[in-house]
Amino acid sequence: SFSYQNNDIQNTISGIQTQQNGDLISETENRNRTTGNGYNFNNTLLYRHSFGKRGRSISVGITTGINDRNSQKDVSAISTFYKAGIPTNDSLLQQQLADTKGYNLSGNISYTEPIGKRGQLQFSYNPSFTKSDADQRTWAFDNTTDKFSILDTSLSNVFINEVTTHRGGVTYRIGDRDMNLNIGLDAQHTTLDNNQTYPQTGNLKKTFSNLLPNAFFRKKLSDRSNIRIFYRSSTNNPSVNQLQNVINNTNPLFLNTGNPELEQTVSNRVGGRYTYTNSRKGNSFFVNFFATQSDNFITNATYTAFSDSVLTSTVTLREGAQLSKPVNLNGYWSANTMFTYSFPFKALKSNLTFNAGGNFSKTPGIINSVSNIARNTTWSGGMIIASNISE
Repeated sequence: SFSYQNNDIQNTISGIQTQQNGDLISETENRNRTTGNGYNFNNTLLYRHSFGKRGRSISVGITTGINDRNSQKDVSAISTFYKAGIPTNDSLLQQQLADTKGYNLSGNISYTEPIGKRGQLQFSYNPSFTKSDADQRTWAFDNTTDKFSILDTSLSNVFINEVTTHRGGVTYRIGDRDMNLNIGLDAQHTTLDNNQTYPQTGNLKKTFSNLLPNAFFRKKLSDRSNIRIFYRSSTNNPSVNQLQNVINNTNPLFLNTGNPELEQTVSNRVGGRYTYTNSRKGNSFFVNFFATQSDNFITNATYTAFSDSVLTSTVTLREGAQLSKPVNLNGYWSANTMFTYSFPFKALKSNLTFNAGGNFSKTPGIINSVSNIARNTTWSGGMIIASNISE
């Protein structure tokens, strides 16, 4: 598969910060334009072979992918900061050039062996390697040359992230057309190798070892209904942009940076589906439910400056402005469900469908070194009329 994108985005951001009594803290007008392009290319080669004995098979797969994205962001911002009612103006005129590219290689070997009349063992091994290069350079405007030619090293960074993963496991399957049960366990070892080559050099290497169970159950309750339930655990590695330790000051009132010390996220997910279909009457009923819990969830830590704070030789976090960076926290989980009921409505010669759902999430965060939990609840509902009056 191949995809290509070419973007040209222009934004104007106006912001005002006030104290509780209404006194101004700061205000800004920020105009920026981002142009860029990029592509993704992925391909998979899969070989399968079935032996003479039923249930015995082997498959070998290789997946490769490359990606390249580059962008240019031109920023023009004028900000006013108030101290004891006295305004202080600050301007920003800069150009940010970013280039992120990488590739990934992965393989998969799977072997199945029949056990008894209805059982089967599957052995699998999945090695993978991913390399991502992120190069961000920020240039200040030079009035003498009328060009963006002054390199700001405090806002520039070259970062290389390499992830090597070995995962292997065994799964036992048993069942027939009316019922299936799968139980498996995978062992995974991951190495994260982070290298910064500019403006300073540094290396941070981490290893993670995990046992990741999984299970799946399907049962035919009748000729018209069945139920499926699954459980699986997984890991998620931080992206190169989350790891890159460079400040983004394109919005002077809200700065953000990366965190090269981010850990791997481990998640557990359970879900299921109940299906009822009566083809003779045209009725159907579906229920879906999912729940996810994550350890070391990647969220944001935000700090609001109560006085001017110098971050680098060229960047100052002004009073009232905010700085945000990604961190790992425990305590994330979410749950959602969806109901759908369809039936023919003869009065309108149509099919009528009702749907309803709910979503609840709990997301941890940090504000000014104090932990907090953001809870979000969403309910939805709808109705669809699909006409079948005539052709």
